[in-house]
Amino acid sequence: MPEDDVSLAVFKLNVKVPVSQAVDCPYQEALQAWSRSEEQDTSALLRGKRLKAALAWQSTREVGRMHKEFLEASQRIDEKERLQAKLLEEAQQRAAAAERLEKLNQELQRSLEAERYHRLQAEIGELNERIVALTISAEALYNSNNHLEALIAATVAGTQLKRLAVQFDRGITLLKPNTYLRAVSALEQVVYGIHEYNRLEGHGFWVNRVRFSPDGQWIATVSSDRTIKIWSIQGTLLQTLHGHTNWVTSLSFSPNGKLLASCSRDNTIKLWRWDDAAGMFAERPVQIVKGHEGPVLDVCFAPNGEMLASASEDMTVRLWKLNGANVKVLRGHERWVQCVAFHPSGKLLVSGSADRTLVLWNINGTVMRTLKGHDSFVESVAFDPKGNRWSPAGAIARSGCGPPKGCRCDR
Repeated sequence: MPEDDVSLAVFKLNVKVPVSQAVDCPYQEALQAWSRSEEQDTSALLRGKRLKAALAWQSTREVGRMHKEFLEASQRIDEKERLQAKLLEEAQQRAAAAERLEKLNQELQRSLEAERYHRLQAEIGELNERIVALTISAEALYNSNNHLEALIAATVAGTQLKRLAVQFDRGITLLKPNTYLRAVSALEQVVYGIHEYNRLEGHGFWVNRVRFSPDGQWIATVSSDRTIKIWSIQGTLLQTLHGHTNWVTSLSFSPNGKLLASCSRDNTIKLWRWDDAAGMFAERPVQIVKGHEGPVLDVCFAPNGEMLASASEDMTVRLWKLNGANVKVLRGHERWVQCVAFHPSGKLLVSGSADRTLVLWNINGTVMRTLKGHDSFVESVAFDPKGNRWSPAGAIARSGCGPPKGCRCDR
């Protein structure tokens, strides 16, 4: 440039950051690449050691919104890929075990000499134990609703049985009694028991709660990605509601379906109103309910739709009017309150807590009864929908222990 050239060069930056950060930011190039792709290029996101270093750098200074969203997206993709790698490693281990069994079977088929035949009988005994272990694993996984893993275990066991029968004349007869029948029964149970109707995918993190609308036409889900999503029953994503600043933990439709209540670890409850003209919920909440001193873990409408109940980590249950006014604070639990539900009459409600108890209240806040018996925290609760019993009978709670020990009908 000539020395007498005094022209001014102007550059437009995609990301506004302080100059000091732009100079020493260890992930500036990756951030800019991600920003230029309109946040679609996942290859620009950080993983592993680079992500740890970036988080350590970010923890010592104030950064802009774009930095925070970039690091949050990097954490999500890093966790997802680590989980996929773990699942792949487990699948490879299972495949290696299956390959070893296949080689043993082939060796057994080729063996005609008596001495080698007797030695391989010991290998058949090992196969028997492996088939039994795979069968037990398949049954346990199926009963714990891990259907895909159960199908893999049962299929591997069934494959080994088939190869024993086809490749060796006495393969099945060398198995211990009932091994064959049990393995086949486990495979049939898994294959005929899995009936996936549809799969709804779209959340960026854990799905914490799902609800049908009262008319059965919509499905609403809430997630740790801080959003509420509305789906058709065919699985089409219809709408995404934004507004919470932390994990969304639960939701509830009003009885007429015109209001949707969501609660979050940002300590608030938000009410979203259905817009008949638009055919969807309004983009902004019609009411923000504040008052809890900790994350709100559950929310439900009263049967008449005129009141809300909420459960929180501040160890309270609170009753609210739809305008956000606090009607009553119910205290009685010794640890955080995980769940709450109204009786169909609207005159009682029940709450479940990490203190392993359920408390039955009247709407005036009086404790009617405390139910004990769970071995771990109570994570969900519901009344008999018919509401025929004016008592804690019909209140069903599920414990964190998991079924069958964790499921109890408290009467």
